[in-house]
Amino acid sequence: MEGISKQAEMTTKNPDWITRLFKSMFNLFSLFNLSRTNTIFFTCISWIKFNFCFCKAAAFPSGLVFSYKLAEKAIVSVFITYFTEDASESDLRIAIAFVNGQEALSALLYIFIVYLSQAFSGHLKRIIFCLIVAYTCGLVILGLILFGSFSFLEELVYLLLIIGVILLAVGRAGLMPFVRRFTAEQLEAHEADKKNIKEERVKAREEIWWRFAWVAGSFVAIPLFNRSWPLRLITTGWVMGITFVLFYLATPLYHKREVAATSTTRIAEKPFTCIRVVRAALLNRHMEYPSSPAHFFHYKNINNELELWPQVKLLRWIDKAAIIESESTLGHEEQEKVGRLCSVTEVQETKYI
Repeated sequence: MEGISKQAEMTTKNPDWITRLFKSMFNLFSLFNLSRTNTIFFTCISWIKFNFCFCKAAAFPSGLVFSYKLAEKAIVSVFITYFTEDASESDLRIAIAFVNGQEALSALLYIFIVYLSQAFSGHLKRIIFCLIVAYTCGLVILGLILFGSFSFLEELVYLLLIIGVILLAVGRAGLMPFVRRFTAEQLEAHEADKKNIKEERVKAREEIWWRFAWVAGSFVAIPLFNRSWPLRLITTGWVMGITFVLFYLATPLYHKREVAATSTTRIAEKPFTCIRVVRAALLNRHMEYPSSPAHFFHYKNINNELELWPQVKLLRWIDKAAIIESESTLGHEEQEKVGRLCSVTEVQETKYI
């Protein structure tokens, strides 16, 4: 018995190599799991810090995205059913005409709106207000027609339908490009280092805000699919109105961006420049196109082209607004003051618009 107890005691004090191996493997496995867990944890934290940012100025534009997506899913995506409740042949033809017209108009206006979002970057908030009002008015008109407010005048109903579809197309085409650009500007202003702004991080955060509002609007629209059209229009109209009011009340929170007076923003500061350029071109319609670039007022063109950019044959006559009248007794500044001469930059801005 004493021999067995001594052997057990020696085994406890001096474990064999298998036991030591298992202990070593367990320790290594624990260290590996701990380091791997730490790596995953810090990677997740870094990803969250890079993509997520709570910015009050970005929250309210996201509300507009939410209401837009709600209207897009509950109204626009099933817009053809608005006209086909009776399922008659005439209703089907009218539905096809209005729906296709609205889609085509939205696609065409989107091209024009994208340019405006670049040219009028300093006036995004004002343009967003106008587009929200247009979208809401379109929904209101469709609702009034559906409630039978103008059923006694069939011609007036069709006229209001056309107006409502146009307003809906304008708001649908233009709202999102401006809201997205406005949100990106607010997130840029929220950056700690204003001089070295990381565009990738700003874009990632803007995408997160956008997708969250986009998905939320889509989910909220699901219960409205089985509801009547009056209830859909009332719900979407109220939601869009509330988000619009909140967006307007949050104006003090928005960061104001200083925009330089470039050739694309100066036209927004002087809305009557286009009229002045067209007037000068009409007054100078008798003049011949110059044979030398030097006859253009404030002419600056590296390529030494006679025709001002953009080169569109239909708008070539506008170039005459920048032609200097050599036979006139007035100087360049006097001609500009009386409205007979405009600069090359103003002519190019007008042609772009």
